Formats: sequence, structure tokens, C-alpha cells
Amino acid sequence: MDVLVVGLGVIGTTYGLVFKQAGHNVEHYIREGSRKRSIKRLTVSLLDGRKTTKGIGTTSEYTVLTCSKRAYDMIVISITQGKIADVMQEIKHAGITGTVLLCCNIWYDKQQLHEIMTGYHYVLGFPVAGGSLRKGDTEEDMKLDACLFNHFMLEREDHTTIPNYQNIYQLFTSCNIKLEHPH
Repeated sequence: MDVLVVGLGVIGTTYGLVFKQAGHNVEHYIREGSRKRSIKRLTVSLLDGRKTTKGIGTTSEYTVLTCSKRAYDMIVISITQGKIADVMQEIKHAGITGTVLLCCNIWYDKQQLHEIMTGYHYVLGFPVAGGSLRKGDTEEDMKLDACLFNHFMLEREDHTTIPNYQNIYQLFTSCNIKLEHPH
């Protein structure tokens, strides 16, 4: 799958890493003026809980590929709720299309969210990962310390109208991440 991660934050980058390791194309849309725009690579220390509950510590290099196309199978957005409208306006203005996976703590009612997401299919998700980002050795480097569990909460298929739900399901499955569907 072609995946676009908006920004270069902990959640999006952690999932971007495992998507890329599973063979998917992952790029990042980093907004104009962001201090992270010059970052080209990250050193990732990951406590990976996909195979064992105690986790397996790994270290890898993650090359940041920037947005190179206008159509993606999935656009991952993991930001605070109050910034969703601004980010969606920027994505629309840039002409980027794809199903949006909102990994945000959503407190809007569904009607407000539908208005913000006009023109896009979207599905709600709740990541089960976390960590911190810090500066690396150069201006182009950063370090990500992250923890990833073996599951991800995804809105049930019958609560959304996205056309590629099964493809998103397969994306997570290919990364050894189980999907849970809250009520």
C-alpha cells in the first residue's frame, strides 16, 4: 500500500516504520514551516510488543521520504483534535487524496467531524503505541524512542463508508498487528 503519514510525530512515525518494514511505501507530508522539515532520517529504538508481551528491543534507521504524489491508499493523521480542520484544509489545498485514518482523540460529534472531513473517506483509529522524539547528532537527524503493542483499535467496518477497509485491515495484518473493534 501507499501510505502518507502527516507530520513526523511519534505515533505516525512508529506505525510508518513497521508499515515500511512490511514492504509498504511510506512517505511523510511535513508542513511548510515545520521545524522537522529538514529531518531526513531517524534512529529508532523500539520496544516491540508484537511477538511477546515483554517486548523485544530493536534499533533501526528510518529514512524519511517526503510526499511525492497526490494519491495514497491511506493518509495517517495523528494530531490533537483541535488541529484536524487546519490539517485537512492543508491536505485538500495540496490536492492530496486517499482514505484518512484519524488517530486522534476525537471528541467532536459525528456531524462536526463529517463537516471537517468533507470530500474524504475516513475511519477512526486509536493507536496502541507511544514514545518520544529528540534531536539527533545533526540537523537532519532525530531519535525516536518508541513502544509498540500487538494491537490497534479501528472503527468497525459497518460504522464507516470507506471503500478500502479490507486493504487497511490487510495492512495492519501484514505488520503482525491485530485489529480490535470497539463498540
